[in-house]
Amino acid sequence: MSNEATVEYVERLRFRYGKMRTKRAKGRLLDDFCATTDLSRKHAISC
Repeated sequence: MSNEATVEYVERLRFRYGKMRTKRAKGRLLDDFCATTDLSRKHAISC
């Protein structure tokens, strides 16, 4: 995944993450992000 695509993906997920109410839902979204971008979970949290 290119840097431009990752930035665009992060912007979209930030909007979805903000709407999430439960910790479990946020964790699933983070897992999906990690699987898509091949980033570690700790690095993905800081994005």
